[in-house]
Amino acid sequence: MSIIEKAIAKLNHAKQSNDDSGNEKSSQRKFEKTASSPHSDLQLKFNIETLSAAGIVSPNEQAPYLADEFRRIKRPLLNNAFGTSSELVENGNVIMVTSSLPGEGKSFSAVNLALSIALEKDYTVLLIDADVAMSKITRMFALDKRPGLTDKLENTELDLAELLIKTDFPGLSIIPAGKHTTLATELLSSNVMKDLIKEIANRYSNRIIIFDSPPLLATPESSVLAEQMGQIVLVVEANKTPQSAVMESVGLLNKDKAIGVILNKTSKGFGYAQYGNYYSYGRGA
Repeated sequence: MSIIEKAIAKLNHAKQSNDDSGNEKSSQRKFEKTASSPHSDLQLKFNIETLSAAGIVSPNEQAPYLADEFRRIKRPLLNNAFGTSSELVENGNVIMVTSSLPGEGKSFSAVNLALSIALEKDYTVLLIDADVAMSKITRMFALDKRPGLTDKLENTELDLAELLIKTDFPGLSIIPAGKHTTLATELLSSNVMKDLIKEIANRYSNRIIIFDSPPLLATPESSVLAEQMGQIVLVVEANKTPQSAVMESVGLLNKDKAIGVILNKTSKGFGYAQYGNYYSYGRGA
């Protein structure tokens, strides 16, 4: 069971426990009306304690070591998006998080990276579940029945605002994966997708867009999607992912892209695992 699947299980278990005790508040999430958007009447409310228990970055920093790791990871990404390196990285605010193989923790890393950047005072974050087959982020936040990325790609008349799920986590919005389709590769490589990325990347000058994509060696979608990204983060599971798989994955990526690596699930004594323990960053890394 992957890290994100364990997080989903913990959230669902906590939700069931609250339901059994008669508590009407869902500890996984609840939706409520909001007047913030004329198109969307839903807001995703996080239960911070439950997310922290599942190993997700939260404002109260119940897992300070994890929070510090993602602070280190996000800094070069923000620098390439808006800082001194931004002139060298086209579309630097559009970031894809992927891995070589399933189960390395890419979705877990994408969620934590999004939440960590959302804690910044100067930026907003849009987290997009582009892993249509698995849709782990969509399932984690119980957004399975909401329209999402694939719906927009199949129906250009669909307003982008109808897909955005606002959250009570400051600065963070989510677009779910949408309905499953056998044409995911074709949709992600379409001109509609390219136009969509331009739209969401340029609509707000301080926005970071994070795509959680499928593993590079599992499906062809990620290689296609990577061509439209400004930055690519490759999650590698320590002591498990073969070096040959990592090299093959890097070989699928455009060497002119800014490519970073997160070494995930490394050990550091005291019986706990680190996430984002090491981050190597550079063009064509």
